[in-house]
Amino acid sequence: MTGEIVSLRDAAQRLAILKVLRERVNHAYDLARHEAERLMADGDRLTVALDGHKLGSVTAVAGGVKARITDERAFTAWATERRPLEIVTSVRPSYRDALLKRIAEDAEPGDPPADPTSGEFIPGVEIVGTGGYLRVLPVKDAAALLLPRPEAVRAAITPALGGEDDR
Repeated sequence: MTGEIVSLRDAAQRLAILKVLRERVNHAYDLARHEAERLMADGDRLTVALDGHKLGSVTAVAGGVKARITDERAFTAWATERRPLEIVTSVRPSYRDALLKRIAEDAEPGDPPADPTSGEFIPGVEIVGTGGYLRVLPVKDAAALLLPRPEAVRAAITPALGGEDDR
C-alpha cells in the first residue's frame, strides 16, 4: 500500500500525518476496548458485521488463577528437600510448571500455595488472578471490506481525532 511520493517533503508530511493518526487511533482503540470490556461479560462473543458482511468477532476471554514463583531460592530449597529427584541445577521446568498448574486448579487469588500431595505450604510461590482480555479477530478481508465504506471508517476515527461524529 504505497502512495505516490514525489519528494522528500511529501514523504515527511505523509509520515507525520500517519504518526498522528496512529497515536490517535491507538488511543481510541484503547478507549473502545475498555468500554467493550465494561459492557461484556466473561465468555461473551459478538460477531460484528458491516452492511451485512462479517467484519470479525470480539470475545471476552475470562481471566483465571495461576500460581507463580515469587522467591526462586525459597522454592528451590523447598523442592530440594522434599522432591530431590525434581532438582537438576534448579527445579525441573516440567515439574515446576505442572506443580504451579496443580496448585492453582482449586485455588483463589491470595490463597496460601500448598503442595497438592501433602498440603504443605510452599515458600516462594503465590496464587494470583490473571486478567481477562478481549480477543478481536477481524476477518481476513476486513480491510478490503472497509475501503468502499469510508463513512464507517470516518465514524470510527472522527472521535479519535478530537472531532465530533456528525451522524
